[in-house]
Amino acid sequence: RPGREASMGDLGGLYIDQGKMEAALAVSRAGIAKHAESAPLHLNTALALAGKNDTGGAAKEFDEAMRLAPKDAAVAMTYGHWLGVWKQPDAALTKLRAARRAARRASATRARGRNGRGQPCSKPRSWHSLRGCL
Repeated sequence: RPGREASMGDLGGLYIDQGKMEAALAVSRAGIAKHAESAPLHLNTALALAGKNDTGGAAKEFDEAMRLAPKDAAVAMTYGHWLGVWKQPDAALTKLRAARRAARRASATRARGRNGRGQPCSKPRSWHSLRGCL
């Protein structure tokens, strides 16, 4: 069902916010099993793994989220943050610069009253629809 991907992403995010990394991993991995091309689910998996100090696994998931959403400033900024935490300043700077470029492009798009998909911004119903119009 189409709505389950967003629900799984939201639930995984709530678990991450609460520090329940195992639960977040379970939800996110179950979501990826059904929606392998979901950048938010890969990002949640990366955040949960980073929270458990699994830098290798987290980096792999961050890379996949970046591959799936190369123009998403939030993904690039979050990855850059964690690279900084992991004492990789050059890689962090590269991702943070990519995030700045993506944010500028998105800002120009929203200034024209459009979300990241070229659709008019409307009342958001979920985090996924809100993200494009902030």
